[in-house]
Amino acid sequence: MTAVNLRTSRRDEVVDELRRQILDGRRPAGAALRERAIAEELGVSRVPVREAFRQLESEGLLESRPSGGVCVATLDDREARTAHDVRLALELLAVQLTVERGDGAVGDELRRTLDVGRRAAAGDDEATLRRLNREFHDTLARGSGSTILASMLRAARNHAHRAGGLDSLGPRRSWDDHRAIVESILEGDATGACARMAEHLGAHRTAALAAATTTTDAG
Repeated sequence: MTAVNLRTSRRDEVVDELRRQILDGRRPAGAALRERAIAEELGVSRVPVREAFRQLESEGLLESRPSGGVCVATLDDREARTAHDVRLALELLAVQLTVERGDGAVGDELRRTLDVGRRAAAGDDEATLRRLNREFHDTLARGSGSTILASMLRAARNHAHRAGGLDSLGPRRSWDDHRAIVESILEGDATGACARMAEHLGAHRTAALAAATTTTDAG
């Protein structure tokens, strides 16, 4: 591996790890991130950490502080609602394009997801259902055939997850919704798939924002 590729690989690893920490709440909104501390924690130099900060700022997960450095970005109620609305619009476009393109490889991947998901649901394997629920949305992004849409979807999903927490509907409910969407896509029913996606994300939005309001009231 060349020096450039090695540096890029390390940067991507740092980006992925910090993104996970932010999305699962280990680094809450407003928390400061310091290059040296993170470099020591992850066993890398400060260069990939600095580059990772820039990448995560571009995704809207980090923001610069007036006093210098960066912190985890915050979302007010209006921005939280906007994050869910933007995600819905992009997800519906991804569904529409996936059905229109009818990519055979994507169809095979969706069928595999159905098969694995049915077995996981029958065995109450929530860990597998959570993984499939994440993979489902990534498959839709690829199915759209648009790298621009895929990039925008990643950012929109990140913001929506941060706005309302992860998995607000629970893995089983999310899987049941995803299964119905996949079945409609495989049948070539874009209208039905979009309707089911809108219902799914609408329920997610309602549950997530209600949970956030409850948390705020409790505080």
